[in-house]
Amino acid sequence: MIKSMTGYGEYNYKDECLWVSVEVKSINAKHADISLRLPKAFSVQEMAWRNLAIACLERGKIALSVTYERKEATLPQTHINQSLFKA
Repeated sequence: MIKSMTGYGEYNYKDECLWVSVEVKSINAKHADISLRLPKAFSVQEMAWRNLAIACLERGKIALSVTYERKEATLPQTHINQSLFKA
């Protein structure tokens, strides 16, 4: 558990379907003051993100930013067998 922190951290993940970037900035403060910037897809989980940041950092003025991009899956090519369809 980190008790006091002034710092910056960034993590990026990328594969063929997904790109995620997480950035954390923190300066010392007596209490936890968390500012979140989340994509709409994660807005229902905002409390979980906030609680995770408090559990890991415990105190400080914390800015947590998450960027998320899901790449469109290409649809497989389809072929309709007309003679089978007519049968």
